[in-house]
Amino acid sequence: MKKLIVFALLFISTEYCHSQNGQSKKGIKSINTTELFRQLYSDGKYYTSTIETNKTLYNEKGEKIKNIRITFENSEPKNKNTTTYYHKDNKIDFAISNINDDSISFKTYYNYNDSLLIKIHFNYIKDEKELSFEETYNYDNHNKLTSSNYVYYEKYIDSDTDNYITYLKLKEKYDSKERTTEMDYSESDSIFEHNKFSYKWKKDGTLLNKKEFDKKDKLINKTRYKYIFNEKNFWIVRKSFMNKSLHKIIYREFEYFHE
Repeated sequence: MKKLIVFALLFISTEYCHSQNGQSKKGIKSINTTELFRQLYSDGKYYTSTIETNKTLYNEKGEKIKNIRITFENSEPKNKNTTTYYHKDNKIDFAISNINDDSISFKTYYNYNDSLLIKIHFNYIKDEKELSFEETYNYDNHNKLTSSNYVYYEKYIDSDTDNYITYLKLKEKYDSKERTTEMDYSESDSIFEHNKFSYKWKKDGTLLNKKEFDKKDKLINKTRYKYIFNEKNFWIVRKSFMNKSLHKIIYREFEYFHE
C-alpha cells in the first residue's frame, strides 16, 4: 500500500509538468487519454498493453473539476484515483482525492499570492503513517514561473518493524513560456531510482524531445514525439520513440460543450 500512495500522490505533481501555460480548456467538457506501452519480450516480439487511462472534466469556464486516473497491470484495471477540485475566485481552492473508492482519501490545499499559485500541500497522520506533500512555485519579477520544488515524505510506523521513512524530491525548471525544461529526481530516496530529464519544445507548443540522464549526468535515453491533430488544433495522438523505437502511444478524446 505504501507504493500505491506514493505514486498516486506523485501524479498530483506530475500532471502539472510539461507546461503550466497550456491551451485554454474553455468549451471543453472532458479530455480522456489512453496510454499504451510497447515492449519487446523474450520471444523477440513486441507487445502493446494499456498502462493508464486518465479522464479530466471541466466546467463551462474551463476550470478543471474532476480527474479520474486508472492504472493497469497486464491491460487489466488495477488502481483508481479520483480527484475532485473545488474552486474559489476562479482558482482551485482545494482538492479531495480517493484511492480505489475506499477509505484512503486526502485533502490537498492550494495557496496563492494574488493570482499566482505558490504552494500545493497537505500533511496528515493516518493508520500509523505520516504523509506530507508540498510543492512550491517560484516566479521572476515579471510573474513568470521559473522553477518549482516538490517533496513527498512518508513515515510508516509498525510495532513489529523498524520505522520506515521514504521521500521523493523533484526540482523542475521552466522556460519563458512556462514550459518544463528540466526535471531532477536525483535527490530522492534511492528506492525510487529516479534520474534527471531535459525537455525541448516546438513552436506550436508540443513537446519535441526528452532526454534522460543518470545521477552522473550520463545520457541514458532520448525520446522524440510525433503528433496527430484534430480540426481544433488539439493533438489527439502522440507517439513516443525512445532511442528511435516506438515506445508509447497516447490517444486523446475530446468532448465539447454545445456540440
